[in-house]
Amino acid sequence: MRDLITAYKIVVSESPGRGRGIFATEFIPAGTVVEESHVVDLGLCVEDGRKSDMPLYFWGTPDNERYAISLGLASIFNHSDQPNTHRCCDMENSIYIFTTMSDIHEGDELLIDYQDRDVFF
Repeated sequence: MRDLITAYKIVVSESPGRGRGIFATEFIPAGTVVEESHVVDLGLCVEDGRKSDMPLYFWGTPDNERYAISLGLASIFNHSDQPNTHRCCDMENSIYIFTTMSDIHEGDELLIDYQDRDVFF
């Protein structure tokens, strides 16, 4: 198992109106991997109708048949319809990789698209 890139030039901080978020601690050029997070397959979803806040931190398949939870900072990234960070999956190693899509300036929030469902392992 290789070492992961974790919290590279990023920090968790308060995101106005969103709770916590991921912010740049310094300039980050486009194409930079800022976080790699292990992913744990949780298997099939709970079918008894119970609700909790926990599903907010799950990643699901498009049909919501399977769920996973990611470790590290992965579950703290906030959503945007115009993200500046891309989440992709290394299926062989069960790792999510977060890479900047544009230059990020110090203090900017890094945002991903939650609707991108092509990233489930």
